[in-house]
Order: sequence, then structure tokens, then C-alpha cells
Amino acid sequence: METPPNLESNTNLLLSPPIDTISNQSGERIVKLIAVGLKEASTDSPSFRASANYMNDRIVEYQSVLKKTIAFLKRYSSACSVLDGMSSELVSTFESLDHSSYLVKDVAKPCVSNTSKGMNVILNTFHSILGPKLDSANTLSTLLEKDFGAYFETRFAFETIQGKYDAYLERFVAQPKSLDPTSAKEDALQLFEIRKQYIHVCLSLWICLIDLRHKISSSLVGVSNNVWNASDQTRILSESLGLKQNYAAVVKAKHCLDVQIRSYKLLMKDLLVAKASSEEAVISLYTPSSDLNSYIPATINMSHLAETNVQQYEKHGWVFMKSNRLNSKDTVWIKRWLFVKSGLFGFLSLNSSLTAVEESDKIGILLANVRYKPEETRKFCFEIKTLETEITLQVETLGELKSWISVFHNVKASALKTNNAVSMSRFEPLLDQFRLKPVVEKDLELVNFPTSKSDNAQNLLTHTLPQLKLDLDFSPPLVTELTNLSCLSHLYLTSAEVPSAFTANVWGFINWGLYYTIDSPSLQKVSKVNELNSQNLTYINLRYPAFYPLELRRLDLQLRSLFESRVQPDEFVLVVFRAFWSANSKQELFCHIYVTQKHVYLYTSNCGLVSISIFNLVNFLYVDSVSKDNYDVLRMYTVSGISTKMKLFFESGSLIKDQINYLISARKSSETKSLETILENLTKIKTVRNQNHEDTSHGHSSGPSNKNDEENSVLTVASASDLDNNNKLNYSDDMKLLWIKKYDIPAKALFHVLVGDQSFLLHSMLPFAQITVDTGTQHTIWRCDSKQKLTRNIWSSNLEALSVQQEIESMSNNKYYNISQSTSYLRFPFGSARRLVIRFVIFNTDSRTCKLLVYYKVVKTKSFAEVLSSLFFRQVMLFKIDDLHKHITSAINSLSNENRKIASAIRLFGPVTKFDSDEPTKEELEFQKEVRGVKAELLLNVVLQKLNLELDKLIYVTAKLVLQSILTLFKDLQMYWILVVTLAVSLIFNLYFSGKTSYSYWMEYNTEKYVDSLTQRPVLMKRMISLSDIQEFTQRPQLLGSGNETASGCLLEFQKQMEVHDHPTSNTGRVQSRLVEFGLKRNELLTELGLLNAAEKTYITSEWKKWVFNEHKNCELARIKYPDSYDEQLARYCDSTRLEMNYISNNLL
Repeated sequence: METPPNLESNTNLLLSPPIDTISNQSGERIVKLIAVGLKEASTDSPSFRASANYMNDRIVEYQSVLKKTIAFLKRYSSACSVLDGMSSELVSTFESLDHSSYLVKDVAKPCVSNTSKGMNVILNTFHSILGPKLDSANTLSTLLEKDFGAYFETRFAFETIQGKYDAYLERFVAQPKSLDPTSAKEDALQLFEIRKQYIHVCLSLWICLIDLRHKISSSLVGVSNNVWNASDQTRILSESLGLKQNYAAVVKAKHCLDVQIRSYKLLMKDLLVAKASSEEAVISLYTPSSDLNSYIPATINMSHLAETNVQQYEKHGWVFMKSNRLNSKDTVWIKRWLFVKSGLFGFLSLNSSLTAVEESDKIGILLANVRYKPEETRKFCFEIKTLETEITLQVETLGELKSWISVFHNVKASALKTNNAVSMSRFEPLLDQFRLKPVVEKDLELVNFPTSKSDNAQNLLTHTLPQLKLDLDFSPPLVTELTNLSCLSHLYLTSAEVPSAFTANVWGFINWGLYYTIDSPSLQKVSKVNELNSQNLTYINLRYPAFYPLELRRLDLQLRSLFESRVQPDEFVLVVFRAFWSANSKQELFCHIYVTQKHVYLYTSNCGLVSISIFNLVNFLYVDSVSKDNYDVLRMYTVSGISTKMKLFFESGSLIKDQINYLISARKSSETKSLETILENLTKIKTVRNQNHEDTSHGHSSGPSNKNDEENSVLTVASASDLDNNNKLNYSDDMKLLWIKKYDIPAKALFHVLVGDQSFLLHSMLPFAQITVDTGTQHTIWRCDSKQKLTRNIWSSNLEALSVQQEIESMSNNKYYNISQSTSYLRFPFGSARRLVIRFVIFNTDSRTCKLLVYYKVVKTKSFAEVLSSLFFRQVMLFKIDDLHKHITSAINSLSNENRKIASAIRLFGPVTKFDSDEPTKEELEFQKEVRGVKAELLLNVVLQKLNLELDKLIYVTAKLVLQSILTLFKDLQMYWILVVTLAVSLIFNLYFSGKTSYSYWMEYNTEKYVDSLTQRPVLMKRMISLSDIQEFTQRPQLLGSGNETASGCLLEFQKQMEVHDHPTSNTGRVQSRLVEFGLKRNELLTELGLLNAAEKTYITSEWKKWVFNEHKNCELARIKYPDSYDEQLARYCDSTRLEMNYISNNLL
């Protein structure tokens, strides 16, 4: 029996192959394209069967429509041929009238001649516009014969193999238990071969459906384009009839199709690879077991089935359910799709027409017991038993039986641990249209649970929704008979993260988009039972407030059908547009973008490959747009420095840009705006944009409007598409060039560095401001008038002479920006009040660098005092331009480590926020009248700053010259390094030998000086005579020790203390010093030598006694108090001490 693999198992081979990953330009995330149709086809799910049957019915209907269209075009072509013949006949008829000799040629002949010519031109024009459309008929005929024919051939093969497969599967599962295992294995191999053929045809049919849909779309767009572009007169006539927008829409659709065809060719290759991978996965998954024990049910026991190491918590697949027929006792085994997920289990099934999916009640896992049922006559059966029903199910193989029982066991154990309330409840379908229609008696037990809904809610859902006529014009992953109703159900219902008919008629047996592409912790760890709120499964909500527009409701339904529970209840669709998303440099994906108060939802369906993504609105900085010939380019900048590029063919890029920028600012604002306020502001933005579009199309601008004041306008972000592009660079005829500099930064990035909402760098160009000091500078929001000129005012509460007005006169995206800045009237101590006007022109030299031109002017006058003020202004501007340059360089350095400098500049310095209004603001009106006096001390301060700057420059130049001189010297030395090395070695030798010479000289000098000092004064000589100088006294006294001098360590240690050196030092011991004194005494008193020897002996004896007494005392102290340290070596030493002590006591005392 056919069972799809468990979704959580790592061994599931069906999940990985049908996915194509595409890296986007930014490299931030991977776009996962999911072949939803191939996944459903590879599992032969009820959603696949319903969708394939429903689309087949629609294709048959469309075939009939195409045949009628082709017949009409052929009749129309014949009628045009008749009209062409009538035109020729009309011309010849008038010509015969013109050549009649009876005609009055001075009046009638010119009239007939001009009428003939005019009618000829009119009929030719009419023929060229509505002429034969055989090309269109031939295109549709080719589509009908070739592409529709190929589909019907594949469909016939599908129906044939499907019938064969279903019949063989039913016979296979009906085999008795007593069947020989070898025969059962052979039957399994035959079923496997049929299944391979069936899955191959299923996948081929799905790809054929995708290809046919693309061919139909391409053919219809081509036919429409041929009708509108039949001749130049068609375009001219369309404009005169007010159909210019219709014609433009067709042209854009043709270009959109061209982009789609390029993408289709690349994606179709990926789809074919996914198809081959899916077939290989099916073969690997359904290959019959080679173990004969797998076909013997007698060896199965419940404990053996529950033993598994695979922790599965979710499973979907076909089973056979045992039941009696309605009103009959005949037993049948009917096919049902069983699912276990999130603590619930239930069934999906095809409806009676086989074109939609229905559902049973969802039953909590804790309400049921599951066991193997060996008493059944069929193999591999198990039972699900609840208080209301007992369900006997059969699966195809022993492996599937183990898998199902294991999943039930694991989910039940997990639900017991978490005490999940959902697992102890039962939920019925909220719409009768999705309820399983009973076919057998067991169906009554699965769907006839008493309802808990109120009658009013039931009537609302059952009767109101099917009568709604809302066209949900988007391409869902799957289409069935109930797809539209499933989407409409989100008017009142919220889908839960469990399989249901709502999901099965849109996505398949699970929502593949949420399963694969949404980064959510709950989806990354599906092994845990999802905590569902039981209210999500039963709650009926009148979702939309009265002020929410019907059109947005329709679009919000699309969003909730695709993203289901991922859309929060308190967020609603506010902006929707279609675009080609540049996922990488080679592929562009057509997608639907839904923008709510909190998120940006992206859904793309191309060539049967589907993907959904969710982006937080606060992650975007702002959106910019640029208008091209046939489309608008939309760029969305994120806080991480990434920009996403999109091509819009059907919506206005400037309108979408303004609306999304408003939603971004509203989301980031500390003041929460209500949904109604947001909708009102979005409507205002749309009204302003439509008015501007109408004015542009009619070639004039509207005058000032008191209605669009600052209070009633909506804040948006200005972009290059808002302004007329007049890329003028040279203003030398009216202004003086002050500065020209190239910067390693894109032009757009420098633009935001200078005039972004968080940037005050241009304020350093204010005449008397210090940008390094917090001056309390403030500015208004940019006001955009009907002439598309942006204006704002800047002022300071701390500096009296700090007030300017800035205007953005022209800009072209990342190419050219023209900004002017003028001061208020400044009155100097000399001269009259004058304005200072500065112009900043930014233009790109390439995509990564740009140049900044700075011009300035003061109103010219012939007054000498005002000439002085002009010169003074120039000096001030030269001083301030250095300040601006420093801060621009600092800003560029802060962006040097950024890969995307434009987005980083927007993040650091802010976008350019604007509001639309023709009415000047209060600050602008005050600025026009403002006159500021410049005090003398302020002028003196500027002069001192200028002098300080010049001094800094002088120091800088001096240091630079010194450094350059050193570097120049170093370079010269590098050129003559051999000579330099030789000179260095010579210098070293000279220094060495000169040192030797000096040392010898001073040694000789000091020796000579010492000798001279000896001859000039007497010297007292001293000499020490030791016992070694006299032979009879050289022997050491033998009266001290015990007689064993070599064995007595005490004596040896004392002898060390009495050793006398030839050159005594300050470290000489007490005994040694005394001996030296004795030696000197011996030299002076040679006659008393004997007496001295006796005194010496007496002294030595006394010291020896003291030494022995002290050492003996220390030994006794060590032996008593420190026995652990009293080792063998110390014991020997103390023994010698004791021996010496005894000898002294017996002989010397």
C-alpha cells in the first residue's frame, strides 16, 4: 500500500530533490524554490489527483473556447477581405464618376475627386487597423493542435496507467495471509514496476500542465500584441480614443512576458532535473524488501512493532479503511489519506467529482488507542479505537505498519508529557463544503460529531461564502474546484498548522512553503509536538473592520491563503504589487509582494516552482524607484546594507515607493498609528501620485493648493524619480567656482551624507557656524511642490546668524544631484543686507566615485562697501569649505569598510523624507522676510579662526617640507648605497682607532702623573707579615680539635671562617679581620712574637669553644623541635659537634 515518507525523517528522499536553491544578489539568504506539484505527484496525494482532474476539465472547456475563437478570427478575416474588395470597388466607382464628360468639372469634379481620395485613405486605414488576423488564428491553431494535443496524449496515458495501478493495488492488498511469501514478493515486485510507470506518468503530466499553461499565456499575449501593433495608425487611434493606458498596458505585458520566457527556460531545466531526482527517490523508497520475513504476518507482535529508533512525530499517506457500504452489509476497503500531526489525526479524501479534497473531523491522539490487529483476514492491519468509533486500517507493507504504529506511539507519549489540550479534543470542519461526504458507514462516524458552532455562524459560513463572487487573481501552488472557496474562507477562519481541506486545496497535504522556507524555531524542530491553540481550529472571526476596502480584503485573503497562520491576526494587507525579483544576476522571479503594518510577504510561483518569504518591515531603510521605458525599477534597502532590485510592469514604482516608505516610517515611529489612519494616509499618497501622473500626461502642473498643507500631507521618501533631470554642471556664468573634488564614494551615497535626515554636514557651510560645536541646529522636513522641487529650512536657536534654506532642484539616481543653499539676509557693519547662495553639484564619474562642485554667489553691486563684503564672503567660504571637506572625508572613512556604501550611507545619515504640498511652510515664509545682523565681534571671531587656520596650514606645510626633505634624502641614499656603506664602514674604523689612541694617551698620562707624585712627598709603607712568612710559625696549631681533622665537620666549618686572603675586602669575617691585625702586630713586634702567638692561640681557643657550644645548642634544639628535619647528614654533623664538646670539657676546661 502506498504511503509517503515521514516528513521529519532524515531518510526521506522525496523532500530534497524537487527543491532548487537560488542565491540572491546580496548573498544574505538563499531562495528555496519548491516543486510543489512534483512533490504531490510523487506521493500520488489526493491534492494531486484533485488538481489534475480539475485542470483537465478546465482545459477541455478552454479547448472549446479556443476553437470558437479561431473560427471567429477566420470569419473576421473573410469579412475583412470582403471589405477590402468593397474598398477597391468604391474607389473605381468614384473614379468613373470623376471621368464623366457630363460632369460639371469646376465644382463637382473636385468634390468627387477629394471624396474618392479621402474614402480611399479612410478605408485603407480601417483595413490596416482591423485587417485580416490570420496570423493570430494560425498561432492559436498551432497551440490547439500541437500543445493541447501533446497534453491530451499524456492525459490519456495517465488515465490508463492510473486505472491499471489502482486495480493492481487493490488486488495486492486483498491477498490472504496464507499466501506463500515467495509469491507475495513476486506480486510486490510487479506492483513496484507498475508504480514506477505510474509515478513517471504523474510527473510528466504535471510538467505538461505547467508547459501548457505557459504556452497559452504566451500565445494570448502575442495575439493581443499583434492586434494593438498591427500598424502605426492603431497607436495613433488609441491615443485619440483615450486608450493610451490600455495600449501601454499591453506593451508592458509583452515586455513582462519576454522576461518571463527567459526565466522559464532556465527554471524548466531545474524542473526536469527535479523530476528525474523525484523518480529516483520513488524507486529507492518503494523498492520491495528482499527479506521473505517481511511478507509473513505470522511473526508480527505489538511489542515488536513499537520498537523503533526513529523518532517520528508526523506522517501522511494512503491507507485502506474497512467499512460497510451505506444501507448495506457488504464490506469494502476504501482508500483514505491518513495524517498524524501536532497531536491530531484525521483523514483527507477526494470528493464525489474527484476534483477537490474533503476532510474528516480531526481527533486528538489522546482520545484514541492504536494496536496491531492480527485477527483480520488481510495482512498488515491495525486498529484505531475511540469512544465513538473503531477504525480498521490496512497498509501495504510491514515497514509501513511499523512506521504508523511507531508514529502514533511517539505522538501519544509526547502529548502525555506536555499535557496538550489539543490532543484531548475533537474538531469538525468549519465549512460543510469541505466536510467529507459519507460514502461508507465509517464516514458517518468520522464526520457526524455534534456541532459546537452557533446556528448564525454556521449559516454565515455555509451560505454566504459560496455566493461571494471575488476573483482571486493569483497563481496558487495547486488549483482544485474548492481553491477559491478555501481562500474566501479566510474572511472568517484562521488556518492552523495541521493538515486540512483548506490547505489541501491550495498547497497540498501540507503547506510546503511554510515547511521549507520560513525560518521559524517551531518549524526547525518539527520533532516536538506543536502547541496549537484549540481556538485556532474552531474560531470564527468577522475579521475586517467596516472601513477596510473590499479590494484590500480580496488581496488579504490571498495572503492568508498562502501564509496561513504566519500572518498575525492584527495585521492586514495595505500595499500589494507584482514584480520581477532579481534573485541573482541570471534569474528573475515573478512574484507577488504583500506589505502589511509589520512585514513584507513575498510569494513567487514560476514554472511550477514556488517559494514564500517573510521580511520584517523594520529591517528596511527605505525604498527607491527609477522609471524606465517599459517598467519601473524598485530598490529596497535594508539596514544590513543589502539592496533588493525589482522590476515593476503593472504598477507605478513611484507610488509603491512612497507607500512602502510611509509604512516603514510608521512602523519605526514611536507613535503607533491606527489602521484607519494608515489607510487614509496611503489613500492621500495615491491621490497625489495619480494627480501628478495626470498633470504630467497633460503636460502641465497644477497650481498651489491650500488643501495639501504640511499638516494634512503624508511623509514619504524622496527619490530621483520625483524630480526632473536637468544635469547642468557649469554655473560659471552666474556663480563663482569655489571647490571641485573627487571622492571615492558613489554619488547617491554622498548625496545622503550631505542632506540625509540625520546628516548636518552641509551645515558646516553656514557662514558663521562651527560644526564641531553643538549649535542646536534644527531643520524642517523636505517639502515637495507640484513642480517637484524639494525645500527645507535650517536654523539654530544658539547662533543668531545661522539660518538657511536648502533646495534640491534636480537629481538622477546615482548620477546627478543639484542642491542649492541660501542664507537669510545678512547685514554687515559695512554694506547693505545681502544673501549668500551656495550650489552643490554632485555627479558620478563611475559607479564607485563621484565629483563635488561647489559654487557661490553674492548679489553683484557697484558699491565699494559691497565689493568688500563679497571679498569677505569668499574668504569665509574658503575657510568653511575646508571644514566641509574634512567631515566628508571622515564620513567616507566611516564607510570604507562597508561593501554596500549606498545602503550604509542611508543607514548612517538617513533617507530624504518629504511631504507633498504646494503651500510654503511657516518657516519658509519667515525666512523670506528675515534679516540677520552680523556683529563686529562675530566678524572678529571669524577672522581669528581664519588666522588660526592659516597658522595650522603653515605648520602643516613646514612639517610636510621637512618630511619630504627626509624622504628625498633617503631616496638619494638608496641610489648610492654602495658608496654610503663604504663611508659608514670607514667611519666606524676611524671611531674605533681614535678611541684606542685616546685610551693609550690617557693611560700614559695618568702613570706619569702618579710617578711624579711619589717623588714629590714621602709615603708611609705598611707590610703585613703572616706566619707563612716564617717557617717555624707556618704550621697550624694542633691544640684545638679532637685530633681527627678530616672527620670533624665542625672543625672544617670553623676553619672556613678563619681563612685569610691576601686582599681583604669589606665582606671579610670577624675572625679573619682579627687574624689580619695579629699579622700586622707580628710585623711590628717581632721581638714579642711568642707572646703574640700565645695570645693568638688563646683567642682561637676561646672562639672555638663558643662555636662548639653554639653548634651543640643548635643541634639539640633541632633534634627536639624539628625531628622531621633531623636527617642523617645533620645527625652526623651533630655527632661531631657532641664529640668536640666532650673533648673540650675533658681537656680544655
